[in-house]
Amino acid sequence: MISINALSNDIFPVGTCLLGGTAGLERLVTNTARFRARTPAFHSLRGGEIALVPFPLLALTGETGALVRLVAQLSGAGISGIVVFDLDLEHPLVDEASRASDLRSLPLFLVPKSTNIDALDLDINRYLAELRERLIRSGQALQQRFTSLALSGQGLRAIVAELSDVTRFPVAWEDEQLYCTDRKSTRL
Repeated sequence: MISINALSNDIFPVGTCLLGGTAGLERLVTNTARFRARTPAFHSLRGGEIALVPFPLLALTGETGALVRLVAQLSGAGISGIVVFDLDLEHPLVDEASRASDLRSLPLFLVPKSTNIDALDLDINRYLAELRERLIRSGQALQQRFTSLALSGQGLRAIVAELSDVTRFPVAWEDEQLYCTDRKSTRL
C-alpha cells in the first residue's frame, strides 16, 4: 500500500505544509474520510483513512480547541493522517494542534486555501485505486509465473529460486517429511 509520505509527495497540492506528526509519515493510507456537519462527524473509521477536515465546518462546533481535540480523538481511531482545509497558518490553534500531532505521531497537513476538498478527495481515491489495480495485476502475474513453473516440471528448486528472486529474501521450503529445499540444492 501507499504511505502518507508518498501520498503527500505525489498528490497533495504544492504549498501543503506538514504541521506536525513527522514520526508517523510511514503510516499506510487505505481510504479517505471526510468530516461532516452532522454526527457522527466521520462514518465508521476502520483505520488507515486520511481525514479531510474543512476547518470552517469544524469551527462551527464552537469549541475553542476543536482541532486539538480532533487530533487526539482521531489518533485513537488509527487513521493515517489529517488534512485541514481553509485554515490560516497564523491561526492560534495551529501551534497547539502541531504539538498534539507530534505527541501522537499523527501527520497533520494544512493545504493551501485554494484547494478544493472534493478535487483532492477524488485525486487521493483515484491514486489509491490505481495502486490497488497495479497490485492485483502484479499478483496475477506472479501467480501465473508460479503456476507455469509448477506445471513445467522444473521442480521445487526452481519455485524456491523464483520466490527468492521475487521477494529478494533467502527462501527455503520444508515439505511434510521435513526435507528442506533451498535455492542451491534440492534437499538439505
